[in-house]
Amino acid sequence: MKGAVLLECGSNSLKVHYKSRTTGEIISQKLPWRLGHDVFEMGKLSEQTLAQALDTVLFLLGKGFDRSSLLAIATEALRDAENRDELLAQLRGKLELDVRVISGREEASLLAEGFLKLHGKVPAFLVDIGGGSLQVVYLSEEKTILRDSLPLGAIRLFHLGEEEGKPWNSSMVQEYIHAQLEDACLMQTEEVHGTGGTLKALCQVLKKPSFAAEEVARLVERVRKEGPPAELRPARQQVLLPGLMVLSSLLERTGARTLHFVKIPVGRIFLERLLDRLGPATEGDRKKYLLADMRLTNVYRPPRP
Repeated sequence: MKGAVLLECGSNSLKVHYKSRTTGEIISQKLPWRLGHDVFEMGKLSEQTLAQALDTVLFLLGKGFDRSSLLAIATEALRDAENRDELLAQLRGKLELDVRVISGREEASLLAEGFLKLHGKVPAFLVDIGGGSLQVVYLSEEKTILRDSLPLGAIRLFHLGEEEGKPWNSSMVQEYIHAQLEDACLMQTEEVHGTGGTLKALCQVLKKPSFAAEEVARLVERVRKEGPPAELRPARQQVLLPGLMVLSSLLERTGARTLHFVKIPVGRIFLERLLDRLGPATEGDRKKYLLADMRLTNVYRPPRP
């Protein structure tokens, strides 16, 4: 398959984004892996996970994706992994694949760009809760005035609360969440728009796309007492409670009454922006543009001190 193909290496999955040659639309597919569980439990990627990552990319090549067309970005799990350079070197040496590890603030900017492109409503307070981090953005009518990335991902917090031979330490994780939100520069707001796996699970459990803050708080207590809902996949069941605790605490901290789910594929937005910059660029230019400074700060300004 010709044309740029972007691999988004997340904490819990590898997402593949490419432009359809027939319709011109961006198509996205997802393959599971466990990079985040290794990193947030042990601080590094295991040999087994390193091999799985290579095998997953080789699987894509076997499906007809052209090797020279593949580009890749990585998020929080590889930002934190002690041995990330080992995986990056293997991908580069064995598969000729360069990976750009993007910053948390760049993720937040992509969240803002995607929301404006798909929904366009301002002012708006946005969150993206992933496996390793929580991106928060406040969009005013004059563009972004707040943008941050916090270490509050669902997989990270699940492993933070694990203690050998003991129940999951909910109270310790809650204290950690409060401490991170206390130091964050959060705005007071009536409603929050959010994306990510925890929000999708929330939609699946409550069977609607918008929720009152009280509903989220009640679900947190229900999951604490009864365990995660059976209709969720085992991988999501495992990390549901810490993700819900983050959302509930965030709603309380910002004073928001309502939480809305919005679908904003960060990797897809990155690919669209990359294709816009490439224009008629050659195959060789793709890696140059991918590895160049792609921070989307020309529109989204940090708050003034």
